[in-house]
Amino acid sequence: MNAKSFYINEPIFNTKVFIQTHGNSSKEPIVLVHGLGDNASRIWKDTIEKFKNDYYIITFDLPGFGRSTKENKELTPRTYSLFIDYVTSLYTKKPFFLIGHSMGGAISLKYTSMYPKKVKKLLLIDAAGILHRDTYSGFLINTGIDKFFKIKKLEPITNQITDLFSQVTNSLQELIPSDLSLVLRTAYIRKMLFQNNTTSIAAVGLVMEDYSKVVYNINTPTEILWGENDAIAPVRTGYVLHKIIPNSKFKIIPNSQHVPIIDSKEIYLKYVDGFLKNSNVSKKRELSSFNTKDLLVQNQNEVKITGVYKNLKIVNSRNIIIDSSKIEKLEIINSEVEIIGSTISSKDIAIDVSNSNLKITTSDISANDAIILTNSTLDIAGTNIFAKNNAFLSYDDKIENTIILSLSKINSRFNDNKIFHTKIKFNQNNRL
Repeated sequence: MNAKSFYINEPIFNTKVFIQTHGNSSKEPIVLVHGLGDNASRIWKDTIEKFKNDYYIITFDLPGFGRSTKENKELTPRTYSLFIDYVTSLYTKKPFFLIGHSMGGAISLKYTSMYPKKVKKLLLIDAAGILHRDTYSGFLINTGIDKFFKIKKLEPITNQITDLFSQVTNSLQELIPSDLSLVLRTAYIRKMLFQNNTTSIAAVGLVMEDYSKVVYNINTPTEILWGENDAIAPVRTGYVLHKIIPNSKFKIIPNSQHVPIIDSKEIYLKYVDGFLKNSNVSKKRELSSFNTKDLLVQNQNEVKITGVYKNLKIVNSRNIIIDSSKIEKLEIINSEVEIIGSTISSKDIAIDVSNSNLKITTSDISANDAIILTNSTLDIAGTNIFAKNNAFLSYDDKIENTIILSLSKINSRFNDNKIFHTKIKFNQNNRL
C-alpha cells in the first residue's frame, strides 16, 4: 500500500542512503530510527506492517549501516540529527511521531532537543549512550570496539562496567592528547583507529556525546520503553530519563532484553499502538508507606529493601537493592548496594559509605554533608544532591575514591544547582 523504496544522495555526509515510505502521505507521519547493526531499518518490518494502513511511515538506513553507503564519516548523534532533519523535511511537512531504538533512541533524543517543534511525540526504546560513558562497557563490548585497542599500555579488557571505556579513552588520549574530539572529526584518525569500521565509529560517537544538557531541555511528550533484562543499555537509563523529562511515561517489559521489538513483539506492538493513540502522558511514583525505625542488614546477599527507615545499616553484604524508600541515615560498610528512586534526607550526614560499591539512580539526597566516602566507588545517575556544606566529603587525602556522575544535579556550598556528567577521582582535597 503506497510503499516506496529508493536511494537519495544526501548532503550531510555526502553519501547515498536507502529510504522507504509506507502509507498515505496525508496521514499522520511516523519516523523510525534504528540502532547499531547491519539489519538497520529492517528491524521495523513488523512495526511497518502493523501501522502502515493508518499512518504515513518514513524509515531509512542511517549512513554507515544497512543498504546505505558505509564510509569513514563523522557518525555522531549531532550529525545524524542533521541528516534526519534533511530527510524528514523532504517527505513530510507535519510534526511527526519519532520512535528510536538503542543508538536510534539516543539520536532521536538529540534530534528532539535540536528540533522540538518538529516532534509531536517521542518514544525511546532501550536507548543507549545516555549516561556517562564509563557506565557503557556492555554496549561497547557488544560492538567489538575493544579489538581496535591492542596497545601495549592497555590493560586486558574485562567486563567491569567502569573499566573498558576508561581504558579506551586513556589510550586515545595518549595518541591525541590535545583534543579527544579529533578522534571523530578527523578522517585520518578515524581510519587509523577504527579501520573505517562504521559500527565502531558510530558507537564511540554515541558514548562520547554529552547528554547532560540535552535531557534537561526535553519538554516534548515522551514515552520510554525498556526490556527488563537489557544487558546492553542498562534499564536504569529509563528511570533517569523518566525522572528528568517532565512530560514522560516509563514502562518496563518483563523478561525482555535489548530488542523488545523482536523478543517481545506482541507487547511492543500493543504499546506502540497506545503511544500513537493516546495524547496524555502522566508520571507517578510513590514511596512505600511501610514504616520502621532501624534496620541492620549484615552478611546477606540478594536482598531488596523497600520502606521508611530512620537508620539503615548494611554491612558485608552483596547485591542489596534499596527501592522506593525514605531513609534518614544510611551507612554502608564493605558492601555492594544499589539505590533506586529513593529519598535520603538528614540534618547531618545522609550517607556514610566505606570500602563499598554504591550505585544510585533517580534519587534525592539532602543533608549538611550529603555523602561521606572512604575507599569506595560511586555510580550516580539522574540524582539530585542538596548539601548545605559538602555534597561529597572524604577525610583521607591518600585514599582516592571514584565518583561517576551521569545527568545529576548538585547544589552545595561549592556548586549552585549544577548539572554533572563526569568521572572524578575524589579525595580529601576535592570540594563538591
